[in-house]
Amino acid sequence: MLIHHAQTSQQAGTRYGTKKSSSLSRILLQWMGLPLLSAVILAGVSARAGVVLSSPDQAVTAVKRFVVAKTQAAALPTVKIDVKYKHVYTLQQQREAALKTGVVASDKENFVPAKLQYGGRTIPISLRLRPGSTASLKTEQWAYQIEVENDDRPFGLKRFSLYTPDPESFLQEHAWLEHLRKEGLLARTTHLAQLDFNGSAKGTVILEDEFSKELLKEQLRPEGLFLKYSTAADLPPVTSTRVGHIEKYFGLQRQQDWAIALLEDFRAGALPANHFFNVEATAKYLAIASLWPEASGLAATQTHFYYDPLTAKLEPVGFHYQPNAIAEPTEVGATHWVEKLLQDPQIAAAYAKERQRLMKPNYLAQLQSELTDSIKAQPALLNGIKHNKPLDALWEGLTVRLAQPDALRTMIGDLPLPAVPFTPWISHGRTRIAPTVKDLLAQHPFLSWSQATQTLSIKSGEWAVSGDLIIPEGLQVEAASGTQLRFESDAMFISRSPLKFVGSESSPIVLGPQRKVWGGLEVWNAGQSSILDQVEIRHTLGGSLFYRSPVSLRASRLIGSEARDGLRLIRSPFLVSDSDFESFVDDAIDTDFADGSIENTRFSNIGGDGIDLGHSRVNVRDVEMFRLADKAISVGQNSELVGEDISIRESAIAVAAIDGSSAMLHGLTLSDIEKVGLAAYQDRMGFEPSRMEATGVTFQGTEKEVLVQTGSQLQLNKAEVDNGVSDNQLLYALDVLE
Repeated sequence: MLIHHAQTSQQAGTRYGTKKSSSLSRILLQWMGLPLLSAVILAGVSARAGVVLSSPDQAVTAVKRFVVAKTQAAALPTVKIDVKYKHVYTLQQQREAALKTGVVASDKENFVPAKLQYGGRTIPISLRLRPGSTASLKTEQWAYQIEVENDDRPFGLKRFSLYTPDPESFLQEHAWLEHLRKEGLLARTTHLAQLDFNGSAKGTVILEDEFSKELLKEQLRPEGLFLKYSTAADLPPVTSTRVGHIEKYFGLQRQQDWAIALLEDFRAGALPANHFFNVEATAKYLAIASLWPEASGLAATQTHFYYDPLTAKLEPVGFHYQPNAIAEPTEVGATHWVEKLLQDPQIAAAYAKERQRLMKPNYLAQLQSELTDSIKAQPALLNGIKHNKPLDALWEGLTVRLAQPDALRTMIGDLPLPAVPFTPWISHGRTRIAPTVKDLLAQHPFLSWSQATQTLSIKSGEWAVSGDLIIPEGLQVEAASGTQLRFESDAMFISRSPLKFVGSESSPIVLGPQRKVWGGLEVWNAGQSSILDQVEIRHTLGGSLFYRSPVSLRASRLIGSEARDGLRLIRSPFLVSDSDFESFVDDAIDTDFADGSIENTRFSNIGGDGIDLGHSRVNVRDVEMFRLADKAISVGQNSELVGEDISIRESAIAVAAIDGSSAMLHGLTLSDIEKVGLAAYQDRMGFEPSRMEATGVTFQGTEKEVLVQTGSQLQLNKAEVDNGVSDNQLLYALDVLE
C-alpha cells in the first residue's frame, strides 16, 4: 500500500541565509558567476529564432549555494518554542503510550498548539512527537514534527521535523545526501539551528524539511508529488497532507491519481519497470546507494519516490541514513522493489554503466575532496567530535565497498541488455503508446492527412472531441479560421509536433469545453516553433504548457484557467504579443528557463502572479495589468527583466525582484497597490540579493511605494533607496514573504 505525500506549500527560502555575505564571498561569487553567466548568454539564442536554449543555470546555482554555505555556516540562528504546560502533559502521555507500543503514532489529533519565535516574529504552530521511532523519547530532547499554522515560513519551511543529531551518524547522513545532490539526484535537506524549548537551551538541533515544494524548488525540479510504501498491509492509498490543496487544482489531482497508479502497477508487475521509473535517475540512485549500505535508500518501506509531472515517471529520493535499513526480499508484496527494478533490462544496463563510472580511479578521490569541503563548511556538525575517525571511517568504507563484489549485481543475472530503448508515450500522467496517423483519423473524423507534407489538418467547423486528442512527433498540425474544438471535461490536447493555428479577428480558432471546463493544452519537445495566431483557449482545468517547444502567441486570448499556471513555459523560447489573459485562479504566465518577450498584452482578474519568471530573461513592453491577487510581475531565481511602459492597477505587489534577479524598468504607472509598489529582496537560501532600477515611475494610492531588503539594491528615478530591512520581519508582516 501507499502513503502519498503532496508538497504544495509556497517556497519561501531559508531565512537565516539573508544576511549580507562577507566581502570575500561576494568577490568569489562574482568571480565564479560572471564567466558562467557569460556562458549562459553565449549558449542562448534569441527567442524569435525558435531555438531551445542550453543553459548551465543549475550549475551556477549549485556553485553559489556552496560558497554561500561555506561563508555563512559559522553562525546558527536560534529558534524558540513555547508550549503550555497542559499541552506538555499531553505530549508526556503520548510518549508513555509510544514507549509501550514501540512506535510513535502518526494520528493527526496528536498535534498540540505552540508558539515558535524566529527572526523577531512569533509564529503559531502545531507540534507533535515525531511519528516512527521511539529512540529520541528515551533521551532528554524528544523529536518533534511541526506544522506552521499561518503563511509564515521559518527557514522557508511550512512543515518540518526537529530533532537533536548524533554528530557521527549525522555526518554520515550529511555525506550520503550530499553525494546524491552532487549527482543531480533528489535528496532531503536539513538546516541547523540553536533550540530554546520553554526557556531551556537545548543546543544544536536539526530542522529537516518534509517532502515539499520547497525541496523541489531548491533543487530546481518541477512541482510534483512524493509517495512511499506503507508498512501496514491493510492501508489503502491515502493522501497525508494538504488534501484540500490537491483537490483545488486539476493538475495535482491527476498527478496524485497517476502517481499512485504507477507505483501500484509497478508492484503488481503490470509492465516492465522502465514504464514507471526514470531509467537514468533510478540507475544512478541504485549505484550510489550500493556504496552506502546503512542508508535507508534500499528499503522499500523507507524509500520515498518523486513523481515528475513533466516525464510522468517516478524516481527515488534520498532520505535518512539508518543502520540495518536494507530490506529483506520478502518485503512489500513478497518482492523486493530493488530486485524488481533490476530485472528490467534497461535499468539493469544503466545501473551497470553507473557502477563502472563510480569505480574509476579518480572518482572516489574527487568525491572525498568535495564532501570533505561540504562537511567542514558545517562547523556545528564537528563540535561534538574530537577526532577525525568518523570521517576517516567514512572514506575507508566507501573505498572498501567499491573494491568488493557488487551485491546488487546478483539481482541482474544474465539478462540480455536491450539494443534499442523503448519509450512509451507519456504525458500529464497518461501512459500510452503514441497513436499512429491511421488511429488518429479513425478516432477523430475532423482530421485530414497529407502524406506529401506530413501534415495533419483540422477541418474548419465546430467539432466535439471524443477523449484526448494526442499528436505524435514528426508531423505538422494545422488549423484555419473558424475551427472550434470542444473537449470533454477532463480531456487533453497533447502534441509532440508543432502547431500552426492561424485564425482571424472575425473567426478565431477556439479550444474550449463541451460543457464548463476541459483538461488543457500541452506541447512537448516539438522541435520547431508553434504559431498560435488569433486563438482562444477557454476554461481549462490544467492550463496550457509548452515544454522544450518554442511558441509564438499573437492576438490571442486565454480565458478562465483553474490551473496553477494558465500558461507555463519550460525551456521554451517565446513571444507573446497583442493578447489577453483573463480570470485565472492562480498565475497567468509562469516561465522556467524560458527567454522571450511579452508585448502589448493585457492581464486582468488574476488570482496569483501575472507574470512569474524563474531562471529566465524576458522583455515586457506596453503591458496593462489589472486586479492581481499577488505580484503583477515576479522576477525570481536569477531572472532578468527589462520592462517599459507598464501600467499596473489593484495588485498586492506591483513588481518584485527576488533571489539574485535584476529588473530594469522605465515608464511605470502604479495605481492602488495594496502592499508594496516595488520590492527587491532575497527569498531563498543559496541565491544572491536582487537589484532593481526603475525610472519614470508614478504612484497613485499605493500603501508602501518601495521596499528593499538589506543586501539588495533598489534605485528609484536614479536615486538609491535607503530603507533596507535587515531581517524579514517587515517582509512577513506585509506578506511579501509567503
